[in-house]
This record gives sequence, structure tokens and C-alpha cells, in this order.
Amino acid sequence: MKKVIPLVLLGWMCLTGCFLNAKGKNSLKTSSSQETSLSKTAESSSTEELQEMVTRTFAGEVNGTTRQDMITYQGKKILHLKLKLIGNLPENMRAVADNLTLEQLRQVFQEGVEKNEAYQSVAAMEGVNVLYQITEDRRLQADIDLDIDKMDTSQLKSLPMFSDIPLKEIQEMSPVTYIAGLKVIGLSEVTDDSAVEKGEGQ
Repeated sequence: MKKVIPLVLLGWMCLTGCFLNAKGKNSLKTSSSQETSLSKTAESSSTEELQEMVTRTFAGEVNGTTRQDMITYQGKKILHLKLKLIGNLPENMRAVADNLTLEQLRQVFQEGVEKNEAYQSVAAMEGVNVLYQITEDRRLQADIDLDIDKMDTSQLKSLPMFSDIPLKEIQEMSPVTYIAGLKVIGLSEVTDDSAVEKGEGQ
């Protein structure tokens, strides 16, 4: 089973890195008209309302991956981001998974993740938490928790899975711009977590 580990690691790194990169680019490319529209909506609220801490959730399908973004912000500042990504296993992982029971697949996957130096580095960083698991229906789930103020963008950028993600831009981005970007890529606001399948591997 040791030969499976590199394939597993390649799969979860690709899911996280590529997906977040797509998110960052689309958010930054939000049209000025959308930005203006959302800004006017926000400005119509009272100053007191703008300063309240707000948490909103957006979910949808992007390029075959189920995605949920939970954004917590206060006024014009993003405070916290929680992302849940659920996608099919990469082709190289599916070939291996076919020969394993769900329990075996999860065990091999977890062993590979825990031995990965990049994952260990992220686990030791303040302001960021990443959890990977295999769901009951053999899909790959990534849960990413970012404390915008505490995360060290320089450290994260040094890791392959985050190297192409515009972390600094996201850190400085307004909630209006970020939410507009989510809508551009097809996410819609939801009032609960039912729009995204919950992982069963915990």
C-alpha cells in the first residue's frame, strides 16, 4: 500500500491548490459593475449595521466540484473564511481505490496525508487549518479554515498547494468583492449547510 501514498497526495494537493486558485482569480476579476452594484447595496445600510459581525454562506457546483464558502466579516473587512470542497477522486486514485475497501482507502489516504511534509507545515501554522478525508461515497473532501488576520501569507505561499493562490489579495479584499466573485463563478447564498454534502469520514 505504500505505493498508493504518492498518488493520494497528488490527488488532494491538486484538488485544493487548483480549486482555490480558480476561486482567487475569479474573485479578483469581478466586474466593476457588479462591484458598484453591491457597494451601493451595502452603503444603503446604516453605519451600525455595517459594523456588525456577519456570517454568510454560499454554495454551488464549480467544474464538477461541490463547494461551500462561509465568510465572516465586519464592515469592509473579511475576518474568517471556511471552505468545504467535495470532488471525485482523481483518476490515478480511482484506479487504486477500486481495489480497496472504504476503510482501507481511508487508512491509506490518512497515512499518506500525515506523512506529507507540506501538510505537517500547514498543521503547525497559526491561522490556518486543513482537513482532508474520504467520504462515504468515495469522494475527496477538503475543509479549509482561514483566520484572515492570523494567517501568514508568506509561509503559505512557500507551500506547493498554496503557491499559486493570491492569498495576499484575498487578505486585503473587501467582503463585497469576495462575495461578488463567488456569484461570478456560480455560487448562491444559502441559509444552512444542506446545499453541501457533509463528509462522513470524521
